[in-house]
Amino acid sequence: MKTRGILIVVSGFAGSGKGTLMKEIMEQYDNYALSISATTRNPRPGEVDGREYFFKTKEEFEEEKKPVKVSKEKRNEEKKRNIKKKMIQIYSYWGKNNNT
Repeated sequence: MKTRGILIVVSGFAGSGKGTLMKEIMEQYDNYALSISATTRNPRPGEVDGREYFFKTKEEFEEEKKPVKVSKEKRNEEKKRNIKKKMIQIYSYWGKNNNT
């Protein structure tokens, strides 16, 4: 029987140490993965788009929230490629390093 991963949510106020905590966990353990959020704020020094956050303009952010009507085939193809949305599901179900 395959083991399932565990979804852990780290939440807190800005500046409360969420990033510091996750950086330490990621350095100590190789079977954790992060889901990366999008933000409309500007990157801080040292932050890289796609690593800490996906940095978006307000227009890009609003555009991504709009529903899009697409065919079933197109929707299925998009599901295969949309890593951002699938990261949590895949890692929480199978675990990051479970190759069985």
